[in-house]
Amino acid sequence: MPSPGTLTNQGTGSANWSTGGLPSSVVLEAITSSRFLAATNFSFSIPLGATITGIELTFSRMATIPPDTEMTQTNVQLTKDGTTFGGDNQGDGTAIPSSYESVTYGSSTDLWSLMWSPSDINSSNFGVGILVTFGGPEGEASGESFVDDVTITVYYNSSSSSSSSFSSSSSSSSSSSSTSYQWMRWAFGRRPFMTWRIEPLPLSTLCFVEARMSMIPRAVPWDELIPSSVARPPSTTRPINPLRR
Repeated sequence: MPSPGTLTNQGTGSANWSTGGLPSSVVLEAITSSRFLAATNFSFSIPLGATITGIELTFSRMATIPPDTEMTQTNVQLTKDGTTFGGDNQGDGTAIPSSYESVTYGSSTDLWSLMWSPSDINSSNFGVGILVTFGGPEGEASGESFVDDVTITVYYNSSSSSSSSFSSSSSSSSSSSSTSYQWMRWAFGRRPFMTWRIEPLPLSTLCFVEARMSMIPRAVPWDELIPSSVARPPSTTRPINPLRR
């Protein structure tokens, strides 16, 4: 199972989580709460000039509890230093089911009411804190809660204003860097200057060309501009003769 680089117990509470790896579990007596399970050290590598726009957390959870009792998700918060947890508490008190379910907190535009820099995200102390509470009549048998598959996705804008995301867990990570564009001018006899840009579309083999003339932009599909017998250009920008058909 994928896991963050480090698991620790932080804050006050009546019981510790297991920290030898995921899944992590905690056993609670009735009407008690766990300590924070701090999952940190995700090995992010966000460009230093980027602007963080959102943070999304996903993990799996389940609980084994006696009848007529309830294990609830009390706290889900982010940490910059690995020991204190702040910003929005997205633990909404929902009941944790008896079989694993995947839950997601945050989004591509949710900063959890905190200010973030690339160095905050890249720090080995950046991560999440998870806390649960076991309810029920006093004297009831204990309940156990489990957490697995913790993944954080960070969304950011690079210096060229292209939107990217970086998702991290222990087993794999991926990032999409910004695309740089090059502008070129063309003059054909008495024709006015025209500016052309080739822009590769993510996850697509199509390539679009943007034409600007007299300040009126128009998007032209590559296949309409150049015959199909002409090979499409690579991802890097190069000049095109817009009169060739």
